[in-house]
Amino acid sequence: MKRTSTFIGSGLFFIFFLAVITISLMNRFMNRETEIDVHKIAETYLQGVADAEMAHYETIAELRFDQLDYLQQEILKVKERASKEAVFKVAEEAADFQEMENCSLLFEDGEVLTLCGSPFLILKKRSL
Repeated sequence: MKRTSTFIGSGLFFIFFLAVITISLMNRFMNRETEIDVHKIAETYLQGVADAEMAHYETIAELRFDQLDYLQQEILKVKERASKEAVFKVAEEAADFQEMENCSLLFEDGEVLTLCGSPFLILKKRSL
């Protein structure tokens, strides 16, 4: 009887020990797989965010370039047959139509004429 009890106790201890080892190994495996999956999910999410931000930037840049093209076309329509003031007025109206926050013209001599919005501040270059 004692021998049978020892055998059964040893068997139960072995099964318990085997279960602990199996659960421990499964836990390590699942932790590693979870970490890999979390990295994949994070990478996919960040790639999606980056793509969305890039598309947003490209859309805004395209819109701004379209606004400039419209402004340039309007100015070129009246440039040949009108005075400088008329060109400025057309540019101002076109900028207002496009709802630009700022529209400034930069001349060859460095003068800046702000048609709408707040004027730019020109910083003078200092010699060292």
